[in-house]
Amino acid sequence: MEERLRSEYKWLLDVNEMAFDPIDERRLIETIKGVNRYPDSGGKTLRTKLASLVRQTVKGAGWVEPDHLILGNGSDEVLKLILEGLLSQGDSILIPEPTFSEYERLAQITRTNVVKMAFDLEGFDACRLIESINRTKAKLIFLSNPNNPTGSFLSAQSIQRIANETEALIVVDEAYGDFAGESAISCIKGNPRIIIVRTLSKAYGLASLRIGFLIADQAVVSKLIPYKMTYNISGVSESIAIDVLRDIGFAKGYIKTMEKVRQNALDLLTKVKGITVFPSRANFVLIKIESERCYKTLYESLEAASMRVRWFNHLSDSEILLGCVRLTLTSDEDFMVFYRILIKSMEEERCDSNV
Repeated sequence: MEERLRSEYKWLLDVNEMAFDPIDERRLIETIKGVNRYPDSGGKTLRTKLASLVRQTVKGAGWVEPDHLILGNGSDEVLKLILEGLLSQGDSILIPEPTFSEYERLAQITRTNVVKMAFDLEGFDACRLIESINRTKAKLIFLSNPNNPTGSFLSAQSIQRIANETEALIVVDEAYGDFAGESAISCIKGNPRIIIVRTLSKAYGLASLRIGFLIADQAVVSKLIPYKMTYNISGVSESIAIDVLRDIGFAKGYIKTMEKVRQNALDLLTKVKGITVFPSRANFVLIKIESERCYKTLYESLEAASMRVRWFNHLSDSEILLGCVRLTLTSDEDFMVFYRILIKSMEEERCDSNV
């Protein structure tokens, strides 16, 4: 499916990937030697690299050591591990919506009850989350932060408050956290019920390697280790990730570039009549097209231009997202292609005048 899409579309701006390959092909052969050997089942070398990365890049994370981390074959495996290791069948989890659809699917796989809580597209409210957790007796809450697909952000202070005023496990999915400029990792030190999940798929451009990891109190890590598959990370993936993390300058530069691209996109989009633009702290922006006719015209125009974005127009999507478009930010040049098509589509249908 993905291979077919890559051949059909010039721009794939629907899954929030890095637009370029960060791997130095000249070093690749040397990096992946030893494929006849089993990898280190605990991934100690990679966990050491990741712990160092977190200490270098996240304020208040100087306490993080390798023993605070567990690796997963993508962050989805880590999320599943948390449900399997810390909850019992029949326990309830709270999922504020709209958010990442994988949370509900993982709950179904692990036979966990799901309690949904609807929010608007502007973001989650800590007071309402606290009230809902306490009222429903939810054992765990998933918080995508920045939230996918809206880009909204909940401060570390708010997350700390939720932990202080409830008894639930707070699982903060920071897949896009590198773009936010703030993390809740520092909150773990004072509250072991907070678990942070991160990935190398977004800001580090290693989506194909499937490297996810959690950061938690050592007591939580100890409870989860027995539920982890022995060789869940490919030795090839681990070796390449370690090599890429030797120099994180490229990622720091990429994150700064994305911050500028994002601000430019938000500045331009907020001037367009006929759409609503939502604040974002991620590497994507979400807009809502006010007219169904204009939404259809934009869809046809982008398809004709060979540009794929994330459309929310299916029954499987949260109702509040219908009419929305999520656009991956890759560069100013790519965004301007989208922007010009958007403006032309809106003008053709007179959407900019709300007709």
